[in-house]
Amino acid sequence: MKILLVNCINLEEGARYMEDSAEHLGILYIASSLRRHFTEKELEIRVTYGPIFGSTLNDIKPDIVGLSSVSQNYHIAQRYAKLCKEKNIPVIIGGVHISTLPHTLTHDMDVGVINEGEETVVELVRIFKDEGRLPKDKLSGVKGIVFNDGEKLVNTPFRERIENLDTLPSPDRELYYHPRRGIFTSRGCPYDCTFCFSKPFWGKKARFFSPEYVVKEMTDMVERFGVSQISIYDDLFIAPRARFKKMVELIRAAGLHKKITFNCNVRPNEITDEVAELLKSMNITHVFLGIESGNQRVLKYLKKQACSVEQNRNAIGILKKHGIITYGGFIIGSPDETREEIMDTYRFIKNSGIDGFSPLMLTPLPGTPVWEIAKKRGLVSDFMDWNILREEFNEVENRHIVMSEVLPREELAKLYRKFKRLQKRKYFYLALKHPLMGTREAWRLANRQLHYMRLLFSKYKGGNSGEKSP
Repeated sequence: MKILLVNCINLEEGARYMEDSAEHLGILYIASSLRRHFTEKELEIRVTYGPIFGSTLNDIKPDIVGLSSVSQNYHIAQRYAKLCKEKNIPVIIGGVHISTLPHTLTHDMDVGVINEGEETVVELVRIFKDEGRLPKDKLSGVKGIVFNDGEKLVNTPFRERIENLDTLPSPDRELYYHPRRGIFTSRGCPYDCTFCFSKPFWGKKARFFSPEYVVKEMTDMVERFGVSQISIYDDLFIAPRARFKKMVELIRAAGLHKKITFNCNVRPNEITDEVAELLKSMNITHVFLGIESGNQRVLKYLKKQACSVEQNRNAIGILKKHGIITYGGFIIGSPDETREEIMDTYRFIKNSGIDGFSPLMLTPLPGTPVWEIAKKRGLVSDFMDWNILREEFNEVENRHIVMSEVLPREELAKLYRKFKRLQKRKYFYLALKHPLMGTREAWRLANRQLHYMRLLFSKYKGGNSGEKSP
């Protein structure tokens, strides 16, 4: 039996290499869970991030296809599912979109997996292996899925999230080469940011991989795949503090801080001199901070919990004092955010000393509080053109959903372009200030863009993009 796992990314509108800016650990966790429960003779697993065509299916000849999709790319997942259905190949879809809007499951999709899929997909593949299909009476006994039964949509009982993350096998990175390698050290989020879907998908309770598990996985990445840098994706890497300290201790004991560099995401209000010293001691070169706004009123709207502009400014100063490069994420275009408040954010970026940043337009993604606001205003629906849900405003400038009730699209577009110009200047100065790091990052970026071009070429060629590491 053969399964094809597909990360549905958009390669259709210009040079959008950010679609492929990082490996998709979700489907690699699924792959490793399947490998734990099925032998290679029982199940062959293939993974692709690139487009799939009829020729792809003809070449690989999968017995079953698993799709993973965010909302912005759900139209692509729908097209892939239709292509599979035409060839009578069963389709299982997972990911954030179907988990937040399960009723959008199409008749070309056999099963939707809600939230974490490691245990669920193993059960589904076992049913398919035993039955040669996915019969409705068997599906009704699987928790955490949605499926069509005639004209009726069936939601099975909720599946509890995996409590002990150490029971999971590490992502199967052998199955797909990506030039940027990363790791999750936790799942779940206790915060209530207006724009983020992490909490609905992963749950409000934070769950952590043990320090031993994390450092073992890091060591494996270095020894087996020769990585030179590891990105730590989750925001809760430095919490709880005792766990963070233990991870740093184990990283240093393994000598990883001498072999590779790290970068990570952190919450600004967690940054202290002690934390910065620990980050530096494990060879963190740069961190990404979810700052969001330079205006206190707007910041409170976006992030809810106690987080101040001054805390954000202090976090940048502390990190820079310890020689750590800082990047920040900022969001403009909240419903009642004025031009002057947006300019507060612009001035914060200019004057805070932050080294680089990414500006995004507030986008109503399914599962977020801002989605419900947009839905009440008639700006979105559960059956819409998903492609316009782009946080990069310039990608779909004339169609991007505008949440602002006080600024017209044209004014927001001008402001966004102003931020993008500042972004380019910041990165130029950063390269001048840190030429060695700039050279390394340029090399890594070139590798990622080359990887993207390979995927793009596979689209025009009409064939399959290579899955395994070269």
